Amino acid sequence: MNYNQLEVNNDIAKVIPEKPIKLMDQFRFFIRAKNYALKTEKTYCYWVVSFIRFHKLRHPKEMGANEIDQYLSHLAVNEHVSINTQKTALNALIFLFTKYLKIKIEKLDFRYSKQTVRLPTVFSHNEAVSIINDLTGSTALAV
Repeated sequence: MNYNQLEVNNDIAKVIPEKPIKLMDQFRFFIRAKNYALKTEKTYCYWVVSFIRFHKLRHPKEMGANEIDQYLSHLAVNEHVSINTQKTALNALIFLFTKYLKIKIEKLDFRYSKQTVRLPTVFSHNEAVSIINDLTGSTALAV
């Protein structure tokens, strides 16, 4: 089985047509030809499909910067995604338009995600000392 003919579905590969007709099959084939990681392919395809669905199944060739702005703003305002998630979606769409479709995207003007960074919950000094003092057994590491 040729690597360039594989489709990722939950990390299980399946064959895609040798001469793909559908947009997403062609896009996957293009990503594989560039030797991108399978995880990247899966991620980019997820965001491209989400973008197309958001715009009521319009073909990306009919869209541009305005539709990208609308979608990325929607992710920030309505979906409350993190800034890193929004950046991943942006990277996927820029790859689709500039590399695959060869459509130049000028200035984008979307709302950035404002979600704060979640800090982990940590033990206080007294809690950590209490746990350490309650440990039993050997402290030697097995080699």
